[in-house]
Amino acid sequence: MMNDDDEITAASGFFEPMYAASSAAGEGLPWAYMQANGQFVEWLDGQAGGQNQRAMVTGCGLGDDAEEIARRGWDVMAFDVSESAIGLCLERFPKSPVDYRIADLFQPPDDWRGAFDLVFDNRTVQSLPYDLQPRAMASVASLVASGGTLVVVTEIVAPEHLSQHPPYRMLAESLTAYEDAGLGRQSWDEIPHRDDPPSRHARVVYSRP
Repeated sequence: MMNDDDEITAASGFFEPMYAASSAAGEGLPWAYMQANGQFVEWLDGQAGGQNQRAMVTGCGLGDDAEEIARRGWDVMAFDVSESAIGLCLERFPKSPVDYRIADLFQPPDDWRGAFDLVFDNRTVQSLPYDLQPRAMASVASLVASGGTLVVVTEIVAPEHLSQHPPYRMLAESLTAYEDAGLGRQSWDEIPHRDDPPSRHARVVYSRP
């Protein structure tokens, strides 16, 4: 049986070969939509600009969400565990103002903790096995500054539709881990996503007092 550290290594290692075999056009990456997440863009449209505020995108993939935030005036950092993913971000956006980093969600640098006015997680946690998700959510939450906001987009299913392989679509009640980590839930909006298995995309907004 693997311990947590071994399981984290295995889960993280799933992504590098896929990004290494892909290109800046996202071939072979089923999660690469090549545009910013629509539910997140809708939320951003209702916010003031981000001048003099810091934002973080966790598990940034090919960088579209990070670029959208930067376009709106935020000082943006974005990271992924995959070195190849970050390489593709830099290839796609060679003049980007985004500070792209290679980092492990489970071991973020100490100076990232509580450092960001806005944190966005777009289905990163659901890419991880269920027993790692609470720890991942606590780590995401730790990045949010006092008075800051976390926006999460994830796919929600009923218990009978939990998966044995990625993506590990989430139960609605499992997201309480963000509240256990000290955040307060501000809103929950969702849209139907697919029929097989039946699921919906939730956009959940949290804040830190």
